[in-house]
Amino acid sequence: MAIIDDLISSGLSLPQAQQIIAEDANVGGTNTDGLVAAGFSLTEALAFVDYDNNGKTAAQLNNIVIQGAASGQQLTAIKAALDVN
Repeated sequence: MAIIDDLISSGLSLPQAQQIIAEDANVGGTNTDGLVAAGFSLTEALAFVDYDNNGKTAAQLNNIVIQGAASGQQLTAIKAALDVN
């Protein structure tokens, strides 16, 4: 299955899935505004950006959960999408 399909099947909306993919494609940059516009809170968006741009550590992944952005299958799908680049 394609990454976008995995994100949507995990429960994200199409705009949210598209913005997660856009964040990953924006190597070294951020897509905070796009993530917020798609319905994530600023804190959730910053957690995604931090994970994507600053080493992809277990602590950063855990912060995504702490911020309430994702857990379970959603977290797995988001991690896979952000780990592409």
